[in-house]
Amino acid sequence: MYGFCGSSSAHCGVGCQSGQCDGAPVSAAPGPVPARKGSGTTFTLIGQAGVPPMHAALMPNGKVVFLDKVENYSQLRLRNGQYAYSSEFNPNTGQVVPLAFKTNAFCSGGAFMADGRLVNVGGNGPLSFIDPTVSDGFSALRYLQRSASSPSFDGQDWSEPGNKLASPRWYASAHTLPDGRIFVASGSLNGLDPTVRSNNNPTYEILSPQGISSGRNVPMAILEKAQPYYMYPFIHTLKDGSLFIFVAKSAQIFNVNTNTVVRELPDLPGEFRSYPNTGTSVLLPLSSSDGYTSRVLVCGGGAYQDITSPTDASCGRIVADDPNAKWTLESMPQGRVMVEGVLLADGKVLLINGGKGAQGFDLALDPTLTPLIYDPAARQGQRFTEYPASPIPRLYHSVAVLLLDGTVLVAGSNPVEQPLLQPNAQHPYATEFRVERWIPPYLAGDNANKRPRNIKLSTKTMRSDTVYSVEFDAINTSKHVQVVLYHGGFVTHSLHMGHRMVFMDNSGFKRGGIHQNIRFRAPPKNSAHPGPWVIYVLLDYVPRRMAGYIHQQPQGYPPPNQYGEAQGYYQLHDQQPPQNYQGPSYPPHNIGPLPPKPGETFEEQFAVEKPKYNDLWAAVLWLATFLGFVAVSVLALRGYSRSGRTSGGGIYGNKADFGLTTNTVVLFAFVLAVAWSVSLLYLLAVRTFTKQIIYATAILNVVIGIGSAAYYLYRGYYSAGIVFLIFALFYAFCFWTWRSRIPFTVLILQTVIDVAKTYGHIFLVSLIGGIIALAFSAWFSVTLVGIYVRWTPNSTNQSCREGGCSDAKVYGLVAFSVFAAFWTSEVIKNVMHVTVSGVYGGWYFSAGGSNANSPPSHPTMGAFRRAMTYSFGSICLGSLIVSFIQLLRQIATIGRNDAAQSGDILQYVFFCIAGCILSIIEWAVEFLNEYAYSYIALYGKAYFPAAKATWQLIKDRGVDALIQDCLINPVLTMGAVFVGYLCTLLAYLYLEFTKPAYNSRGSYTAIILAFSFLLGLQIANVFLNPLKSGATTIFVAIAVDPQVLMANHPDLYGRMVSVYPHIQEAIHV
Repeated sequence: MYGFCGSSSAHCGVGCQSGQCDGAPVSAAPGPVPARKGSGTTFTLIGQAGVPPMHAALMPNGKVVFLDKVENYSQLRLRNGQYAYSSEFNPNTGQVVPLAFKTNAFCSGGAFMADGRLVNVGGNGPLSFIDPTVSDGFSALRYLQRSASSPSFDGQDWSEPGNKLASPRWYASAHTLPDGRIFVASGSLNGLDPTVRSNNNPTYEILSPQGISSGRNVPMAILEKAQPYYMYPFIHTLKDGSLFIFVAKSAQIFNVNTNTVVRELPDLPGEFRSYPNTGTSVLLPLSSSDGYTSRVLVCGGGAYQDITSPTDASCGRIVADDPNAKWTLESMPQGRVMVEGVLLADGKVLLINGGKGAQGFDLALDPTLTPLIYDPAARQGQRFTEYPASPIPRLYHSVAVLLLDGTVLVAGSNPVEQPLLQPNAQHPYATEFRVERWIPPYLAGDNANKRPRNIKLSTKTMRSDTVYSVEFDAINTSKHVQVVLYHGGFVTHSLHMGHRMVFMDNSGFKRGGIHQNIRFRAPPKNSAHPGPWVIYVLLDYVPRRMAGYIHQQPQGYPPPNQYGEAQGYYQLHDQQPPQNYQGPSYPPHNIGPLPPKPGETFEEQFAVEKPKYNDLWAAVLWLATFLGFVAVSVLALRGYSRSGRTSGGGIYGNKADFGLTTNTVVLFAFVLAVAWSVSLLYLLAVRTFTKQIIYATAILNVVIGIGSAAYYLYRGYYSAGIVFLIFALFYAFCFWTWRSRIPFTVLILQTVIDVAKTYGHIFLVSLIGGIIALAFSAWFSVTLVGIYVRWTPNSTNQSCREGGCSDAKVYGLVAFSVFAAFWTSEVIKNVMHVTVSGVYGGWYFSAGGSNANSPPSHPTMGAFRRAMTYSFGSICLGSLIVSFIQLLRQIATIGRNDAAQSGDILQYVFFCIAGCILSIIEWAVEFLNEYAYSYIALYGKAYFPAAKATWQLIKDRGVDALIQDCLINPVLTMGAVFVGYLCTLLAYLYLEFTKPAYNSRGSYTAIILAFSFLLGLQIANVFLNPLKSGATTIFVAIAVDPQVLMANHPDLYGRMVSVYPHIQEAIHV
């Protein structure tokens, strides 16, 4: 119930959401004064909003986006069957479409970013009993992209890749700064009683120009002092770049860059002006005629949060730049709260909507139906004009937005907890879905016919304080022209966040001329922040708009051709570099670890505080297992060496028919040679033909798979033929559906290869790892044959004369040896992975642009030392989990092949299902391991904490979307499978042509083929592992600090945007 006091009639009182109903002593302010009457304006119904319009914003496509909280009713439904809580409304056609979001945006803030996207900040908790699909929004960041020139973004849902604010914020204000950063201030931590200070968040934080939080909560004295009336402060940027901040009754000038108060301003007489008794505040239009002086208007307000609260009729106006600033007061015809202050295209201010009482459900009455225009240029006492009323009450949760054509959209009013379609005695004001268009005086009557026509701007890129031109056709009686820059901002709860207007200097107008070519000067720094703006051309004070983007390019952004011009943006590039944030140092938000500090060596750059040997028990267990394998191998090979007569001396010199022989050893030697050679050639091909190898891998994989399947089926080996055919068709389907992801994959793979060629010793690690894997595989292969020779029970087996032979012992020792081999191979591969991850981590955080640090020295050896010492136990632990799953899967593979040979259909189906389930589990564990090991390489954590932290980090940063769309792992896995195919085919042909006695009935075919495939697959994976590790580490590093990608690697980021535009949302940049 959002803290009601046992009923829905009040929000204040003992134990209530808003504390006591106490009004602070009121400093005298003038009462209401009648205003002169105006005429000619009209309200026209133009459609239905679809959702209750709690928030609104005019988007670059000319449409208005509405945003609401989770409700038990709206006019629109989403594809999942739930009600929509956001919509996109076309004011020209009345068409409305639903938009989805993932977190509750109830009473949130918003601002436009430098790239034109809207970022919505904060909100409230989930209401799972209404909609379980929408989660907690207190710390959420939501993004919405629209284009002025391309309809491709229209109707797309809010993007919520998981980026978070530094702390929960309900009722927070957001404001775009001159350098593109976003200032987010105030808010409730939990939506509870604001008179209890532990519930409040009187701090600010900074979002980067890409909409990513700095992770710092900075206390703000004016917010602390204003509690409990501290939420939704009014914020405006002044001409020197400092901020005017007003909350409750207090105001100050604040320097964000130094985190200092420039000066305190006098309190504004009258009642409280900010939430929950919000009036409105407008920065009056800026102009060079007075040096871009900042004049701020604050109107309306109330005493406390209750329906009985008196409302304030006064307006205060102050020259915020004046060191001796004082408020001058004047009066509206009536007191108002929830009043919208909208700058009109001619520079006047529309005051519309609102009523008496306070903000909150069922706390308002006596709606104010008449629009009021304030003329800043008129004499004091003559500035207000009242116009004809609308028949529709617009109370709590209503909005007003200036449209591209100079008219005003008016919508909303939802002064009840959940939508009410018809008023009743208890709730006299229902939820309002109707949308009106208000026609201002400058478009009344015949004025609309005086608009300029055929407007053409000279450029799509604008820089501050630079001259441009605009051409248009005018009527021959025209006497005056104005070129106006306008930003409507984000609208909610009577706040228009970022709302401002600049009258630009112009010259070249010819009175009475029809074709005009006007020169105008873009405003100076601080007058127009980055983001979407509208350019109005006013002819004799009648507007005609040209919509576009003004885009100031903050540090770290791609070059302009990656952004605006492709979508028709107008861009304003600040001629001076933006100032760096120099606020006090606060602990970072725990969404991810701090980036490494610059250092001379890998260990210094990626220093681990209090290093320790993590997961030591797993390292000890692996060592014991490895020593056990050594013991088994010694005994097996001793027995094998004594059985030369029965085990054979070469390919054809075998006589034994009871188990594997020297014939098998030679076979595995061929398999290993082919696996090692083809893997090395494939690695070299990837290094040389990066783009082509992706297509070649997929095609060869499918061709070899189908060819092998056809051959096996022809030879009557149906189990292998069916399995290979399924694999080949599956990979063919994957390749066909993955085509759109190939450009992004090529870019990432090329980056990995480029780094490997110039930094560290990546290919040397791959070569050494391949040699070690080859040697161990050869050792394992001979040991496997030795086990069969030494302990297979048979009267002709000389090794059994000493006793101890049995099938159980063979099966047990084979299972143990296979497990030990799996585990050891995984350890080898993952030691390489951690080593290579250290190299790529050093490159990511150090190499690149002007802000980069020096690369660490000897990164390969430094990362290898960490892998073999403090992190070796964690490597063994993760490898143990994968190895156990691999063992079970190998058993299922052998069981499936045996069942196929024996014709047991039920057993075959069982092992197929088991193998499929185990394969999925193995993939999931290996997927998590890859990213956990990269994290371990950089930050030295234990296995389970690293795995948990890595996954949360990747999800929160939205990097999981990049990972899903990058095909490096699937492609290189295809390459490894291709090697496995060749090894399997070689083994089958070998058995067919040599016809060893032990396999006269084909009983060992399944085992030998399975192990041959395994040997080829493992060796290829070891060779290719460094390339996978490079891509994995890049994604983990992006998750740790995505801004490094733009600052240190702007070329890479620009290319990413060009081939994969979704990256701007995927990693919140």
